[in-house]
Amino acid sequence: FGKQRGRNYLQLNGRNQYAVVEGHIIDTASVTFDFWLWWEGGANEQFVFTFASQDGALMFAPANKSDRAALVLRKGKLVQLVEASRPVPRRRWVRVTVTLGNDLGRIFFDGKLVGEGKITLKPEDINAKFGYLGRGLRGGYFNGRLSNFAVFRKAFDSVSEIPSAEEIVKTVKGKKVPD
Repeated sequence: FGKQRGRNYLQLNGRNQYAVVEGHIIDTASVTFDFWLWWEGGANEQFVFTFASQDGALMFAPANKSDRAALVLRKGKLVQLVEASRPVPRRRWVRVTVTLGNDLGRIFFDGKLVGEGKITLKPEDINAKFGYLGRGLRGGYFNGRLSNFAVFRKAFDSVSEIPSAEEIVKTVKGKKVPD
């Protein structure tokens, strides 16, 4: 863990560090992942997150074999992919937003759309049993920092629609909580 200019983050070394999260958080028809990323670079096919089951996976890489950020969904032998026009920028904080819903996958860097494509698989089709932050299924450890990782069970059309962390904290079960 670390802190930089008021930002708390999870530091991952790209060799053997990762966090385990519940897979069922993506058991939904549509989803948005929203997070801040500092990628140190290194080998392509490092994974920021992976949610998987025995025969499926949903993964995000800051750069794939083609040196483009990519969202990959796999169910059995069916593989679907959304690529950005470029990799996640290195050695600076970047807000990354990934949305899946209505047969469309989108990737945003700092609020700007950088990749979009048809995705017919839904997150719930994966039937994820587990999740990782900072690695893929067979390694692919992420080298960098991850901050404010949020998962929404909805595909937002734009980054401006996503509620701030402050708005989320103030809302409990649909009711506003006093300051």
